Amino acid sequence: MTFLLLPGQALKLYDPYYDFVKIEAPYPVAVHMGKCDSELTTEFECRGIPENSYIIVYDTRAGVSPGMSPSNRVKFIAVRHKPAN
Repeated sequence: MTFLLLPGQALKLYDPYYDFVKIEAPYPVAVHMGKCDSELTTEFECRGIPENSYIIVYDTRAGVSPGMSPSNRVKFIAVRHKPAN
């Protein structure tokens, strides 16, 4: 799944059941999810994310004009929790 963010924009996604999330972006982003945080990254991984949490991604290109900047193509790769036996 890929989302486009302009400088200063944020994305908040509800995560009902993913256990592993990887985020890739060509421009730096800040990421906050469960126990995992990063203030400035272009590649991010988090394992063991609690169910029913939120993933927040913020495009950190501060001071850059959104109308004059390319979109930041933020790519999400997620793996679902294994069902309990």
